[in-house]
Formats: sequence, C-alpha cells, structure tokens
Amino acid sequence: MTEPELRRVHRFWDVEACGTHQVRAQPGTRGFLESYTRHRFETMWWIREIIPFEVARGKEMLEIGCGNGADGILFAQHGAHYTGVDLTETAVEAARRHFEMMALKGVFQTENAERLTFEDESFDIVYSFGVGRMAVEGLKL
Repeated sequence: MTEPELRRVHRFWDVEACGTHQVRAQPGTRGFLESYTRHRFETMWWIREIIPFEVARGKEMLEIGCGNGADGILFAQHGAHYTGVDLTETAVEAARRHFEMMALKGVFQTENAERLTFEDESFDIVYSFGVGRMAVEGLKL
C-alpha cells in the first residue's frame, strides 16, 4: 500500500475501532462490550463454529487487526498468550480496555500489518479477520 493510501485507511479507522458504529452503548463501557460482542457473534454466528479458539491454549498468538477485541477475548479466555495489533491507536486502546474489563492479559501494539516488527516465528498462531481478507495460520480448521 502506498503512503497516501495508508494514511487514508488510517484516518478512516482512527475514528472508531471496527464495529463501534453498530452498537448504541457508550464506547469503553461494559455495556458497550456486551452489546458489541452479542452483535458480532449473532450476525457472524459462524465465527465460533469455524474458528477452534480452544486450540490456542498455551500458544503464542498474534491477531492482526484487533479492533474492539471480541475475537481476541475468546482466544485469551481459551488460554492463548495473546498479542493484538492494529493500524490505529483507537483500536488498540479499545481492545486493551475490553481485555481489562474481562480481567484478561494481552499485549497490544499499534502496527502496520504490511511491516510487522516481530521476529520471524514469534507466534504459533497468526489470526486476522477482516484485514483485507480472513487469514488463519497455525489453526487446523
């Protein structure tokens, strides 16, 4: 992606973490997290059916495009050592707050998915949903 394209994408997503506009509750609150999670998994019910969250137990896991953290929370609840990255600080902070509300541990960083700063083979699982297209590495589907 060119720098002007990257800036345009960043400006678009920096307004709110992905999916925030679908929920009326105040962002950053427990009510928001509950409403957002319910909406996400009611409208995309198949996520829980096709993604084997439980196989992440004890594994180093990277989510590219953490958004509001709903999928990451499921991985962490199933015992993953979770790291979430997103292009915008808005999303990183939203996911971090939501993990804190759920008393879950995670590492969160602002990163460009095209130029990640991690060493090769840092993660057992790399997961991304909605960043260009869905991608899962390290999970048997």
